[in-house]
Amino acid sequence: MILGMFLLLSVLALPYLLLPKPKQPNKNIPYAYLLVLGCPTHADHTTTVAQRKRINAAAYYSVQFHIHTIIISGGTVKNSDCEADFMAALLAKDCPDALIKKEPHARNTFQNMQFTKQQYPAKQVLIVTSDAHLRRAAFFARKFYQEAQLGSAGQRDPLSAYGKEYFHMWNTLYWELKLWLRKRMNTNKS
Repeated sequence: MILGMFLLLSVLALPYLLLPKPKQPNKNIPYAYLLVLGCPTHADHTTTVAQRKRINAAAYYSVQFHIHTIIISGGTVKNSDCEADFMAALLAKDCPDALIKKEPHARNTFQNMQFTKQQYPAKQVLIVTSDAHLRRAAFFARKFYQEAQLGSAGQRDPLSAYGKEYFHMWNTLYWELKLWLRKRMNTNKS
């Protein structure tokens, strides 16, 4: 009974064990740019709380870490609004002196990193996203950036955001396992 409960709790905690929360950004690193991960607007094309938090955090980090270039990554996912365009317009009001660039094609976190890295190659980047999303974003950032740090968009997200992200982490682990198995099978065939 106790062993069964321990195994169940271990399996439930697996995403948190395999996708650790990243460390806080380091002010001693000269970041090439600040990457803000996009998120969709409301259905009525108004700003969401998550967007506002990420924009506020981007403005804060750009000043605190002396980062002049800010890239917003996000395409048209849940409605007709391009996340990068919408959020860049918001950020331009808060940071009129920043060089704001957009990556408007990404439809998920993996593509945020992939497409931004292709367009704007750099080793050191500071990535801003919602608190609930930090673990998964850090996992993908390590695949593309030698020195990526993540900054939280401020206070904790609602519990529902953590619940949703928990299932996204399981999905990420599923696909990573599938890719790993495919590589192993291809290596064995050679």
